[in-house]
Order: sequence, then C-alpha cells, then structure tokens
Amino acid sequence: MPNTQLVADGLVKVYREDQDGHEFFMYYLQPGQACALTLNCAIRQLDSPVMAKEVQDTELITLPVQDVDRWMQQYHSWSNFVLDSYRQRYMDLIDAFDQVAFRHMDERLRIYLKKRILFTPNLR
Repeated sequence: MPNTQLVADGLVKVYREDQDGHEFFMYYLQPGQACALTLNCAIRQLDSPVMAKEVQDTELITLPVQDVDRWMQQYHSWSNFVLDSYRQRYMDLIDAFDQVAFRHMDERLRIYLKKRILFTPNLR
C-alpha cells in the first residue's frame, strides 16, 4: 500500500506535467500541509495526476495510507485537517478561475510575480 507525505519543513511545488514535459504550476505546500489530492488518491489506491518537487530543502513526514484512512474515522482533528486541505485547494482553484475570468493580463502577471518572489528564496 502506498504512503503519503506531510511537509514538516521547507517548500514543495505541486504541478501537472504534459506529455512533452511542460509543467503547469498548481500550488505550493508549506510546513504543516499535505496535498489533498494525493491524500485522496493514496487512500483510494489511485495514481495521482499531479507531481511534486522540493523548491527549498524539505523535510517530509511519511504517513502510511492505512493509518491516514483509519485516522479519518477515529480522530476528529485529523478529519478536519484533511477537509481543510481540500477546502484550501478548492479555494485556490476558485482564485485561479477568478483571475482568468475577472482580471486583466497585467494584473495577473503582477500577482504571479509577487507570489513567485515570495516563495522563491533566491529571487528575494
């Protein structure tokens, strides 16, 4: 059975990759966060459609999937953590949709560059 990870320290970039190897950035995982989609896929024993790589030196906590699934039933706080992870990523999706639907290209570029500088240490 596969494992899933929780970011203890560092920064992880989550992205999609097309068949030509082009990356589409989705979001960053910071300390205390886990990828909601990967959690779901691991519990259901499905391949995750996203990839991840560290942006900074990163320390991960590996969680056996059978425990993650059991904890969902057993611990209200863990269930809330997983549901909050889903909620945060859904809000990220809504934000991305809003930017495309309601902002001009120059505004979207400014927002992207600010986020890129914030999360990329060697650009600061």
